[in-house]
Amino acid sequence: RGCAEDPGVAVYLERLHSMDPSGLQSEAIGCARAMHDTGLVSPYHAVLLRFLLEQNDHLLAEALGLSATGRDCLLCYRDLVHALIHGCVQPDTAQAVYGLALMLERGILYQPAAAPALLRQLG
Repeated sequence: RGCAEDPGVAVYLERLHSMDPSGLQSEAIGCARAMHDTGLVSPYHAVLLRFLLEQNDHLLAEALGLSATGRDCLLCYRDLVHALIHGCVQPDTAQAVYGLALMLERGILYQPAAAPALLRQLG
């Protein structure tokens, strides 16, 4: 993985830019597995998510470790999820990645008031 020796987020971002699609996919799967195994999120995972948002958003579901339910929710609320990542996910708030993944997995955005409430919070 690109962050195995803790190179710092700037170096990690450079490494992401130099990875091929299969390397990015492997990185996404590895980060998701680590997150779901431990319940903890590395600042590198937040950097990866923001990078994928701009470069390869089709890998977001893998980076979040989503099942079919989570993927469906991500597809239905794609713009909202992108806005949440853009507005809320930073290296300093990396644990938000886990909350986002669990929210999508549980289909919470399908509840009528959830998506509009989050959009209002984003401003």
